[in-house]
Amino acid sequence: MDSLLFLDLAGIKLPLSVLIVQSNRQIGENHPVDNHAERAVRELQRGLVDVGRVTNLDDGLKVLTARHFDALVLDLPLLDNSSLNDLARVHALFPDTPIVVLTNLTDGELALQVLQNGAQDCITSDNLTGANLVRAVRFAVERGRLEKTKAQAVKRDGDTARQIIEYSPIATAKLSTTLFVTEANQAFVEGFSYLGENLKGKRIFNFIPQLPVVCIEKVLRTAKPCRIANFEVRVDSVSSERSEYWDIAIWPIKDSRRDIVTGLILIATNVTERVERTQEMEALNMAMMNEMKVPLIGADRVLGAIANGQFGELSDKLEEAILKLRGSNQKMISMVSNLLYVHKDEVAESKPYIAIQDLVDIVASCLQELEPFFVERNLTASIKIADDCNFVYCDSCGLHRVLINLLHNACTHAQYGSEIVLSADLDSDNALVLQVIDDGDGVDPELLAGLFERVTPSRSSTRKPSGLGLYVAARIVESAGGSIACISAPFAGATFRVRLPNKKP
Repeated sequence: MDSLLFLDLAGIKLPLSVLIVQSNRQIGENHPVDNHAERAVRELQRGLVDVGRVTNLDDGLKVLTARHFDALVLDLPLLDNSSLNDLARVHALFPDTPIVVLTNLTDGELALQVLQNGAQDCITSDNLTGANLVRAVRFAVERGRLEKTKAQAVKRDGDTARQIIEYSPIATAKLSTTLFVTEANQAFVEGFSYLGENLKGKRIFNFIPQLPVVCIEKVLRTAKPCRIANFEVRVDSVSSERSEYWDIAIWPIKDSRRDIVTGLILIATNVTERVERTQEMEALNMAMMNEMKVPLIGADRVLGAIANGQFGELSDKLEEAILKLRGSNQKMISMVSNLLYVHKDEVAESKPYIAIQDLVDIVASCLQELEPFFVERNLTASIKIADDCNFVYCDSCGLHRVLINLLHNACTHAQYGSEIVLSADLDSDNALVLQVIDDGDGVDPELLAGLFERVTPSRSSTRKPSGLGLYVAARIVESAGGSIACISAPFAGATFRVRLPNKKP
């Protein structure tokens, strides 16, 4: 090609090869900018650079197509829209070739546009020295190499992540920020095969509708993972309808440069067999409890009917005896539940199963179970649950038993017709803090230290022993890594304060 002049340094192995491309446009015949290319050739040669030169852009593109160059020096004497379009065109065709622009203009805004359109550096005619040009070319080449290496590493990481997803034995899927499935491995497809093999493009709620939106929104907002345990998925097939249970982990995919979440990884483990075994054990425990409770509850109703005179008038001594007998029977009903827990805790050596749970549902269940005790003593409940602790990490069964025992204890000792307060909040360490407050006679200070021991003393000289309830509550709280305390004084009521860790296992 006539317009191509290669200038090699004889006998020297050159480290870099650079192509200088002159612009198709000129400002004036005698303008100093006409000497840019010649000056650039001389300065690059002094820096031990292999230099190629063409006098127009079209020839430059042909040469770049035919031969590899480490860098391109593009001579754009007049920076205008046309010149910037030329630069963008070259960068689009050869994105891996670093570009250094030479220009006669010194407008800072235009120089910024040069960089935005793909150039690594911009040198004006006033700064066109050998040192500046050689340094700019070498730095551009090095930056290009680093960017290419980084891009290759990102690609390798992406390939590795895709292989992990594809070949993992655990059901794994990639989700968009709008919660549509973009990738899913074979284990995921098989796990949710009742939906058909084509799961891509479907929203995650199509097959795990119970996923709490608040948890997913928190992952997207905080870029921190979330675990959800024992979620029931209803499976409707042609032949049957059944439930499956899954442990779900949701991890954010982050853009490290902008520190934002660009997607999610969802990992699902089918734990149906484990949950069903647990349910069978719970059913057995419930059957045992019911077997023991039924005659006790029946006796309680008969004793209540006798005390109310439904079987005839009673003498004062007989009425007092019936009332005491009925009180003992009611304690036995509560004790049955606590004894079953003690057996499970000390014989089976069970450990708390921590997962995210709905605190509002747990409290509602406790109040429903204790309704007869509230009605009997004309008590009311004031529930104060902070908005930020509707969902907490806890052992739902253990927390249920703790609240049952503390609320039952409050029902026993509160003034007739008074109010019992249950509050829940998160402290500065994000721990769950629960308080149960009654307005009873309070606790003797000398008895506070042993209040949660297995053989529990009475709360005061005027009170009856509290049985296993506080001991069981303390055991559950301590096994979960929490603490329990009572704040009280004689005739000043009592506040039971429970602090539980609120973090993923």
